[in-house]
Amino acid sequence: MTLPSCNSLIAMLCMLMLGVGLGMLIMTSRGSSVHAVVETPEAAAPPVLRSAVRPRPEPVVPEAPTPQALEQYVGVIFARQLVDIAARSDGRLEAVYVHLGDHLRPGDAIARIESSAIRQQLEMAEASLRSAQAETRSTNVELKDAAVRHNRREGLVKAGLVSQEELATAAVQVERARTNLEVAQARVAEQLARVKQTKALLANTVITATFEGTVAARYLDPGAMVHVGSPVINLMRSEDLWVRFAAPEGRRVSMPVGTSVGVRLEGLPEMIPGTIAHMAPGVDSMSREVVVEAKLHVPVAWRGQMQPGRSGYVVATSGQQSDAGPQRFLKSAARAR
Repeated sequence: MTLPSCNSLIAMLCMLMLGVGLGMLIMTSRGSSVHAVVETPEAAAPPVLRSAVRPRPEPVVPEAPTPQALEQYVGVIFARQLVDIAARSDGRLEAVYVHLGDHLRPGDAIARIESSAIRQQLEMAEASLRSAQAETRSTNVELKDAAVRHNRREGLVKAGLVSQEELATAAVQVERARTNLEVAQARVAEQLARVKQTKALLANTVITATFEGTVAARYLDPGAMVHVGSPVINLMRSEDLWVRFAAPEGRRVSMPVGTSVGVRLEGLPEMIPGTIAHMAPGVDSMSREVVVEAKLHVPVAWRGQMQPGRSGYVVATSGQQSDAGPQRFLKSAARAR
């Protein structure tokens, strides 16, 4: 290598070292300026004055609990005593005195069956009774006469005027007269029983109400033929109304017998009060519900509007309420019928 080429190489190395030094100097100066710019605002920030009194936290007002809705169940009104009043005699209906909705008291006439044939039987029985009574009086007179003759012959026998045979004949006549009297008395008793039976048949031709209630149905009209046991009307005891509904099995504890309930019916301004009186011992396997019956205390002014078969909503008005949620409606009233 010649001398000029060595000098060139040295010059290049010197220039390279100079460039590296200048670059390091520039990088150092930029870092110092950036640090000064960042540090200066923090030092110049004014001090924050803290208050000597701490602010009180605002009181938290708890939200009022939402009132729980009463459970409701679909119930069906029914009458505990709903009876068919039937005929007690055979024949043709001569008259029917009642109509739907009529209020009846015990003994009120409902209908009358034709009774001309029974009246004739009664007249014949009474005539036979009078004949038997007359025969009884006649045999009684004969008995008294036979007894007098027997007593007279006893005295004659003692006096020796008649024989013992005549006295025995008189005694036989007394016994015969006494027997005839007993037969006549038996005939009188028989005719009395026949008259009583005929009078009962005649009384059965008039159909009467057996208890106080309202006519719920009328089956027959005048002219219809009836037999013993043929229903004529349906009588309902209007003041003895009940409601039947189904409740979840978990309500057996919170709704025992004696719990007060209310029945809400469409068209009535207030609920009808009632009391649970009966509860089924078993639970329906499909719905897991139990059938409940409550006796209603119907005000007199509303009895005409409480027809059996009408449905409404039953609400428990006393006892513990269930936590199962809001209102519970049964899908249908079929299980309560």
